[in-house]
Amino acid sequence: MIRWVLAAAYVALILLFSAQPESSAGHMSRSFFYLFPNLSGAQIVELVFYLRKAGHVAAYFFGALLILYAVYGTPLLRRRPYLAALLLSFSVAALDEGYQTTLPHRSGTVEDVLIDGVGIVSALLVAYAVSRRVGSRAEKEEMVYAENESG
Repeated sequence: MIRWVLAAAYVALILLFSAQPESSAGHMSRSFFYLFPNLSGAQIVELVFYLRKAGHVAAYFFGALLILYAVYGTPLLRRRPYLAALLLSFSVAALDEGYQTTLPHRSGTVEDVLIDGVGIVSALLVAYAVSRRVGSRAEKEEMVYAENESG
């Protein structure tokens, strides 16, 4: 149960950030103008754009891992954990972007859902690779232990 509480709290945090009236792009731009006076306005706009998209990827990378963790704690979903985590994570991304379309100061886009998807898929691929490596190592250790016991 605590696994789902963590995942739900993270989703709530994402939605809370989406609802903020102050544009983080505007705040970042003002800060970068001060920190990097040699950059042109166009360069700062481009820098802010890429940093914000990287933030989407990072936020959904972490969110997908939390959702995968919750899925593993749910017997019904545990049979296909990566598929369940993928579908749930993309649902959160779509919900967030849909929510943003209802806010006067934000705009939700399909492109942002796809960018969120980069973080989601990356997280699940990393988790799968790590689980395969850890599982493989545990199997080898079991075989060595069994050989030592019999020999």
